Amino acid sequence: MLGRKLGHYTVVEKLGEGGMGVVYKAADTRLGRFVALKVLRPERALGEARGLPQEARAASALNHPNIVTIYDILRDGGVECIVMEHVSGKTLDQVIGSGGLLLRQVFKYAVEIADALACAQTAGVVHRDLKPGNIMISERGSVKILDFGLAKLTEKLLAPDTQATQTLTARTQKGTILGTPSYMSPEQAEGRAVDARSDIFSFGAVLYEMLTGCRAFQGPSPISTLAAVLREEPVPVRQLVPDIPQEAARVVGRCLKKDPGHRYQNASELKLELEELLSAYSSPARSVVPESALPSQVRAIAVLPFVDLSPGKDQEYFCDGIAEEILNRLARLEGLRVVSRTSAFRFKGRAEDVRDIGRQLRVSTVLEGSVRKAGNRLRVSAELISVSDGYHLWSERYDRTMDDVFTIQDEISQAIVNTLQLKLGVQRAAVAARRTSLPAYSHYLKGRHCWNQRTEEALRRGLEHFQKAIDEDPCHAPAYAGLADCFVMLGMQGFLPPSECMPRAKTAAQRALEIDPTVAEAHASLGSVRAIYDWDWAGARSAFERAFELNPGYATALHWSAFFCHVPNGHLEAALTQIRKAQDLDPLSLPIAADIAMVLVFQREYAQAIAQLASVRDLDPAFYRIPWYLGRSHTGLRNWDQALPNLLEARALSRGDARVEAALGHAYALAGQRAEAREVLNGLIASSTRRYVEPANIAAVYAGLEQPDCALEWLEKALEHRSGWHIFLRVDPFWDTLRADPRFTACLKRLESGRSAVP
Repeated sequence: MLGRKLGHYTVVEKLGEGGMGVVYKAADTRLGRFVALKVLRPERALGEARGLPQEARAASALNHPNIVTIYDILRDGGVECIVMEHVSGKTLDQVIGSGGLLLRQVFKYAVEIADALACAQTAGVVHRDLKPGNIMISERGSVKILDFGLAKLTEKLLAPDTQATQTLTARTQKGTILGTPSYMSPEQAEGRAVDARSDIFSFGAVLYEMLTGCRAFQGPSPISTLAAVLREEPVPVRQLVPDIPQEAARVVGRCLKKDPGHRYQNASELKLELEELLSAYSSPARSVVPESALPSQVRAIAVLPFVDLSPGKDQEYFCDGIAEEILNRLARLEGLRVVSRTSAFRFKGRAEDVRDIGRQLRVSTVLEGSVRKAGNRLRVSAELISVSDGYHLWSERYDRTMDDVFTIQDEISQAIVNTLQLKLGVQRAAVAARRTSLPAYSHYLKGRHCWNQRTEEALRRGLEHFQKAIDEDPCHAPAYAGLADCFVMLGMQGFLPPSECMPRAKTAAQRALEIDPTVAEAHASLGSVRAIYDWDWAGARSAFERAFELNPGYATALHWSAFFCHVPNGHLEAALTQIRKAQDLDPLSLPIAADIAMVLVFQREYAQAIAQLASVRDLDPAFYRIPWYLGRSHTGLRNWDQALPNLLEARALSRGDARVEAALGHAYALAGQRAEAREVLNGLIASSTRRYVEPANIAAVYAGLEQPDCALEWLEKALEHRSGWHIFLRVDPFWDTLRADPRFTACLKRLESGRSAVP
């Protein structure tokens, strides 16, 4: 069928196959656009004598942003097909995970589906086969319902299909069944006449699945599934997922009433209730996966940033440091999942109920506290709270001098371990702190505070504080690890030449491990240098594995291992598995969430990448990696009206990050806007005379302009400089125009040659 012309449409790609027929992407040669052609199976043929014009007009008259438009019905050479709007994205059944969707996503999609149903009901059109497979989630994250009204058009006597998720058409004594068993209303299942309330029942089954990840009705065969629809009640949604709001459970239950008269009588009424739920549960981090769904042997805690109650309000770094030290020590316990700093610290300064914080972070307990410092006197208060009921499991206040800060941390950590052992069954362990001088510790905390900000200015300040900590205590291993972390980030983000920072990162990490071989952060930094700069892949894996052993809760090690070690070697599935483990530990980390999307870009799974980014975009509108990676995703799909605005937004937010400039110039070139691409290219080259610019960024624009000689010349420079982004040569779409060139193959071989290539 590919390449065949049907009317003025040329078939270019097969999109999918279902009970009604095969769907193809086709080029409309008259209007210069893509459409979707649903080529009907012979037994589904519409036929001129079956009231087609009237039904077709009703279906095609639906004009709604959440309904796929029907353009035409075409017959050509014995082939009958329906011409529809083409939508890029995923079907809802591809989007729903085993644990359901985030509440915010569920209610957003549900409101849009209900709005579409209301529009159809006003026009007198009943879908009759509403199911996740007929609902598209576009690349922009909007609902598009397929096949509206077409079930009626294609009704015909057929044998039952064998799968409960396929459209089934059969005849009973009472009439004709048409629909999909798991989503079919009881009146459909009995072959009785249906109206708009039948679609509301199907909608209830879809909503049930979005919330729980399970079908409301499912049997081993279509007949047993139909029997369940007729006679059985589904398992209550809150029994499957206790965190689902009671109001949402009530809406599902009303939609799934067996008697149509007991359901919502119109979709407009249903939509109003769903809009209230969407407003109430609009937090992008809110998840329907409860703590009880975690493995029984694992329990979780979040350590929130301690509140600064000092008169001068000048102890933020110290408050953060105490919380982070306690967090790091708890992360070493077996049987306890500790949410990483990035996610826990997102709640700094926010007056949210601790139970709501616990639900968002998927933890059973939360530690919160405060610090009041006056001169050398210190008061630290801490409370361990159960998320399920808000009750305090333990609380204590410590009035000491600053010299006792390490003892305080020991006592708090051990008290938590004792309490958790009693309440949650985690393994008891000693969690003593590393001792150093108070001035060294103060500078170390300030350095970590800066490192966590990840900007160039903050990283440089972090270097200063870590060095001051070392000056105070030359044997303070964590400070050396902090130096290594700062140098790695300065090099990887292109702020400094790799030759200037990567060897220094390696030296600092090795010095930390000479003093204390158990510092997980130093092993992770050493693994990063071995991957990014040494191309010593085996050595990098060994270092990261040691970091995991020492601190299973260190999300950064999992993140860096996935991105710096697995991705460059083309192990993209392994990278996704590992980086998602990091996300389990740090569920609100934007860098981790964004880099999951980037791995999907490297897999050419652009629609999945867009969906991933859309799910976290509202967490921080100023985080430029989101529009940057969205721009790259849309570039892969050649959606220039989305790619270029996103990249321009990323440029403004990043204030001229050379990697964003490279993506923008590359996109301009592929979009045919060569003058704009040249302007970006010239800007990068000019900038390289004033500050360090990774040569791979310039090579990427030349690659987009299809100037292989220039692109490869700059790639050679990237290899010589060992700049960070070049390690993705094997997988990055930037280089797709160069892959057939033997010179590019030679570059890959150099990268893969390993440690022998180190200068």
